[in-house]
Amino acid sequence: MAASLSKTQRYALRGLADRAGSGAITKTGTVLAAGEIIGTYYGDQLVEAIGSATWVRLMTLGMVEPDGPKRLRITDLGRAQIVKMGRAA
Repeated sequence: MAASLSKTQRYALRGLADRAGSGAITKTGTVLAAGEIIGTYYGDQLVEAIGSATWVRLMTLGMVEPDGPKRLRITDLGRAQIVKMGRAA
């Protein structure tokens, strides 16, 4: 059964995939990838960072996985979900 992702979870997956697919978990539970906090942006301005609850849920669903201490990366299942959403990662 395919997972139904929320809008925030889709933003998180796309944001991570667009930034090389790997990132560091910050002290506040957000993810920093390619020098940017993953979240929703208005132009170049960060509007809302995606928090730890979303990342934990994506990990539970198998969309992201640990990639060393305080790091995570997108999985093949996560990339397949992005393709399913209509955008290749």
